[in-house]
Amino acid sequence: MQELTLIQKNITWAVPVLFSNTVHAVDQGWVALLFGDSSAKMSCRLTLYPFKQFDTVGTVLVLGLLLS
Repeated sequence: MQELTLIQKNITWAVPVLFSNTVHAVDQGWVALLFGDSSAKMSCRLTLYPFKQFDTVGTVLVLGLLLS
């Protein structure tokens, strides 16, 4: 069996991580809205569009830690 290259491994991991991170963020915003916190709704983060969930510092730090 052929071994995957580093780029193939990163792509293989990036898709499910991006999807699960987006769903997790929407779930958090939805539950917060149920408990009376509308900040996620006001910042338009109750969507499955992943780039709405993108936080520059948090995303760069998490990816940096995952790749190291």
